[in-house]
Amino acid sequence: MRAVVVWGIIGLLCLGYEGLFAQISQGGRPIEPAFLKSSRSGLKWYKTPFFRKETYLKQDNSSGNSLKPLRFAHSFDVSLNPENSGSWTSQENYKIWLLGIESTGAYSINLIFKNFRLPPKARLFIYNADRSDIIGAFTDENNSASGMFPTLPVAGDKIIVQYEEPVDPEFHGTFEIASISHDFLGIGLRSSDPRRPLNIAADYCNVDINCQEGIDYENAKNSVCRIFINGNELCSGVLLNNTSNNGKPYVLTAAHCIENGSQAHGSLFLFNYESPYCGSIDGDNTHSLAGCSLKARYDSLDFSLVELSVAPPDYFRPYYAGWDVSGIVPSRSFSVHHPQGDIKKIAIDENQPATATYNKDYISSSFWKVSRWEYGVTEAGSSGGPLFDGKLRVIGTLTGGAASCSDPRNDYYEKLNRSWNYKSSSDKQLKYWLDPVNTGETKINGYEPYSGELKCGAYTNFTISDTTQLKRITEAVPSNGYLTGTNKAGYTEFAEKFSMINNANLHGISIGIAKKHVADNNRNVLIDVKVYEGYDLPVKILHSQSFVINQLTAGAMNYLAFNKQVSTIGNFFISCAIDQLNPGDTLALYQAKRTTADNSLFLKNADGWKDYKTVTGSANGSSLLMELVACNIDKSYSSPIVKNKTNEIVVFPNPLNSGEKLTVHLSSQTENSQNMRIYNLLGQEIPFQIISGSTSSMQLQLRDARMGIYLLQLESEGKKYSVKFSVVP
Repeated sequence: MRAVVVWGIIGLLCLGYEGLFAQISQGGRPIEPAFLKSSRSGLKWYKTPFFRKETYLKQDNSSGNSLKPLRFAHSFDVSLNPENSGSWTSQENYKIWLLGIESTGAYSINLIFKNFRLPPKARLFIYNADRSDIIGAFTDENNSASGMFPTLPVAGDKIIVQYEEPVDPEFHGTFEIASISHDFLGIGLRSSDPRRPLNIAADYCNVDINCQEGIDYENAKNSVCRIFINGNELCSGVLLNNTSNNGKPYVLTAAHCIENGSQAHGSLFLFNYESPYCGSIDGDNTHSLAGCSLKARYDSLDFSLVELSVAPPDYFRPYYAGWDVSGIVPSRSFSVHHPQGDIKKIAIDENQPATATYNKDYISSSFWKVSRWEYGVTEAGSSGGPLFDGKLRVIGTLTGGAASCSDPRNDYYEKLNRSWNYKSSSDKQLKYWLDPVNTGETKINGYEPYSGELKCGAYTNFTISDTTQLKRITEAVPSNGYLTGTNKAGYTEFAEKFSMINNANLHGISIGIAKKHVADNNRNVLIDVKVYEGYDLPVKILHSQSFVINQLTAGAMNYLAFNKQVSTIGNFFISCAIDQLNPGDTLALYQAKRTTADNSLFLKNADGWKDYKTVTGSANGSSLLMELVACNIDKSYSSPIVKNKTNEIVVFPNPLNSGEKLTVHLSSQTENSQNMRIYNLLGQEIPFQIISGSTSSMQLQLRDARMGIYLLQLESEGKKYSVKFSVVP
């Protein structure tokens, strides 16, 4: 019955909610022009001038009081359109325009269009030479008042732009490629791509947002986005509430990130780019919105406030962060950001920030100074990232500083209370926009724009102590395949049980793909994703949908949107079936490596469904690496993660210097603990020796612990407790 109500309210959302909200991509596959199947000699190419990347690679953002944007590409200004470039052909009731673009040596290429206006039913795609990376379709839903349209990067140094227009359109589409950006760092490649350099990920001391340290900050994290600016720079930003609580999509970032209105129009905002668990798997990158308008900016206080062209839709799970402009010094603070353009991280300062001056180019005493980070750090790409107080209110945004993993000290954040109304002009202050009804409030809480049927959340059975694995059917015979992928043992379907929410409307699922190989990228390869009802085992199919896997990425999360909302009551299962794959194709999903009996993974062969422990004979359970996006949640989500809110375990010093002894304090709840273990983030157990100790405190000496983040885990009376610490040189 509830499904009928939802359909009446947001029926269009179910059938095409991406288009309804001007989502970047509408999906689908481009027509393959006949002349490209035999030879690409007929394709016309534009080649950018030679680019010497060494000039840009000399920049060092890790020393001194540096600004912290990340320059990852060089942009070439061009003017390419169907009138002066490319070639036309006809096929399948479409006129098709194609143009090849080559920028020798680029890791990826992204474009900015201007005068972008497409008619209904027209489609534009961009893809690389082997069609392993395709973005689009872009349609009339991507038309904007500014006429500008930026795109995400496409992997490789050769890409093809393909425009498909119906033979009898309402009007002829217009667009012009105004900028071609040559990625010289590898930001446009997913982390599993073998071509991606190893030194562009966030440094070792950074903490993933879904690790122990970030557990209590879910709302705050959902306000933070990664920003592509002008096709060549990356920063962070935060979605802010205003005193009208009306969901106007204001994003605050640094003035040195978005410098003018043209850059605002050409910016692209990526939400929810994060690992769904405490591990550094590459996040899903589909939740993006293009374009914004600049509302206020003042370079001497280093802030830019923009309004997104469209509000983030419900399945983005947006949160409009509150703010505090009282100037009261908080007792502690934290920042959520995208260092090196990487998945979302958190940095925590357990002490008060100080009022400080950044440098002579900025107004004095207008910055918060973080003297030292206890957890995490900021890097290039973190610029514009918000500084929150303990009540999850924004008090500033990052300008720059000297902090790094080797010396996590001295970062500077513009103070919101100075930017509030230091200048009287509305285009140089925040108050005019964030207090539109002139309430005089100096602090407000955050705002959740969607409630009831439209309130969404993301849910996974992975716990904070899980690590990923790809388990073979038989380790002694690797060719037998994977337990959760293509195999010779007859397993064709793999399901994850969800029991933490009672009633919900499912929007889609992100799956962690460990392996993917398509023998022929010119042929669509399909998997079926199914939703089952059932208590102990999958029983009745509620929804089945095929997805093309050609464009999915191995070593990363991949979001698959359902073409309609799927309503569930009680326990349910979501499965991936691989029986449509052809010989030579490979697909395998990540599963949890776990030391407890908790299990939510099920496998199907000719004999039916069996749980993971029955199939493997293991005492330990497992889960598929899946993150469910569900709305209209009837009951609150019951997390499998044990939250360490009451300091059951305290470790110090943290960070720990290499060779130093680690002290572990236990509360009365955990004094009868057993099975203490230490793991690195790859799930490898690290040996240690207990030097001295009692029931409530002990000293440990780690063996062979290199720089990095570690998880100390213990069990007490059937409960599992975890705490993280880092080792520095």
